[in-house]
Amino acid sequence: MDTQETAIVHPQEHKLALLQSLTTVDGVVMGENLELGLDFQDHFLQLRPDILAVTEDDQYGELKRILCAKTGAAYVVLPKTPPKFSPISTTRIVQWIRAPREAPLRVDFAAAGWMCRAFPGPAGWW
Repeated sequence: MDTQETAIVHPQEHKLALLQSLTTVDGVVMGENLELGLDFQDHFLQLRPDILAVTEDDQYGELKRILCAKTGAAYVVLPKTPPKFSPISTTRIVQWIRAPREAPLRVDFAAAGWMCRAFPGPAGWW
């Protein structure tokens, strides 16, 4: 990622819809607890899932291990995998959309047809 670009942020509703669309996901809830790293704790204790999967760079791993011990859930650490494509930033795309530097010149001679010439061209080119 370009150092001047900011991280991509998706609204919660988009994340919710994306996760709900996965056939391997039974249910999705949005965390409401104010405790850092455990905003999902109330739902977790109520639903008592079998597994809590996190990525290897999770900053709150120890808190989540304790939570899993309380409920008997398996704590699974997944490796971070790089995307198989270059990330695309819509902000970056918009920055590259510009007016063309050259525009073709079209001269229409009514029924006689038309001629095109690249513009600008060298002096005396036509």
